[in-house]
Amino acid sequence: MEAIITEDELTNLIQENRKEMYYFAMSMLNNPTEAQDTVGEAVLKAFERRYQLCKRESAKAWIMQIVANEAKKILRHRKRTVPLEEEMLEKAGERKDSYDDIWNYILALPLLFRSVIVLYYFEQFSVEEIGKILGISTGTVKSRLSRSREKLAYMMQEEGYFYE
Repeated sequence: MEAIITEDELTNLIQENRKEMYYFAMSMLNNPTEAQDTVGEAVLKAFERRYQLCKRESAKAWIMQIVANEAKKILRHRKRTVPLEEEMLEKAGERKDSYDDIWNYILALPLLFRSVIVLYYFEQFSVEEIGKILGISTGTVKSRLSRSREKLAYMMQEEGYFYE
């Protein structure tokens, strides 16, 4: 079977999206080391399975789906949830200066809500693409986005942030 994407094109895709891949993994795992491992494994899998990519236009969503699957694999192997540490929140907040405060609130969300928020607002995937990446229906994506927004608004109002 012939691959739709060449090794050079895949290398460029990974280089262009490496930060996004890391931050998405970080949003799921809350652990910098595990996020790096996840991205590394995802890159290896992408090269091994590049012939499975069906459409060149879907390449970014495809690689993010691999990242999501690798992160889920790590989550399944954890025996218990690791609490968020202040240091991790500070490092995660370094992503974009203008997003520092909101990023900390996002990391405090449960994984179900955190992943859709990151993919939708930070990575700008469509609801349909998020559904494919996470293996859930578009209705579930919309519901989680709505509930995430409500939770974020509540947390922010509790801390004294007011918005319209």
